[in-house]
Amino acid sequence: MQLTRHVRQNRTALAGALGLSVFALGALLAPLLMPYDPWQHFAPFIPPFGTHFLGTDDVGRDILSELIIGTRVSLGVGLVSGILAVTSGVLLGLLAGFRRGALDEFLMGLTDIVLVIPALPLVILFSVYLEPSVWNTALVIGLILWPSTAR
Repeated sequence: MQLTRHVRQNRTALAGALGLSVFALGALLAPLLMPYDPWQHFAPFIPPFGTHFLGTDDVGRDILSELIIGTRVSLGVGLVSGILAVTSGVLLGLLAGFRRGALDEFLMGLTDIVLVIPALPLVILFSVYLEPSVWNTALVIGLILWPSTAR
C-alpha cells in the first residue's frame, strides 16, 4: 500500500514503472508484435518507412523485430539472474545467521572475497569455461551478484 502511494507521488518512479511495464508487456506479446521474423533477410539498409518501421540493418534484418526479441531476452536474463542472486544470497545469509561459529565465519569470509573482486572480470572468467548461451549468462550473473544480498 505504501509502495503504490510512493509511486503515485514520485513522477520519476511512475515513469520508470510505466516504462518497465511497457517493455515487459512487449516482451510477453513479442510474437504478436513482431512484424517479421527477426532472422528473415530483406535488402540491407532499407531506410525507415511503412513496411520496415525502423528500417533494416547491414544484413537486411528488420530492426524493430530485433529490438523486440532483444527486449525479451534482456528482461529474461535480468529476471532469472535477479531471482537466482536474491535466492542464493538470502539462503546463504540465513544459513550464516542461524548457524553461528565456523560456518558463519566461512560464509561471510567467502562473501567478503567475492565482494572485493570486480564483477566484470569475474563474469568474463566464468563465461570462458561455460558454453556461450543466454542461460549460462544469466547463471553467471546471478552467481556473481549474491554477496550483497547475503551480507
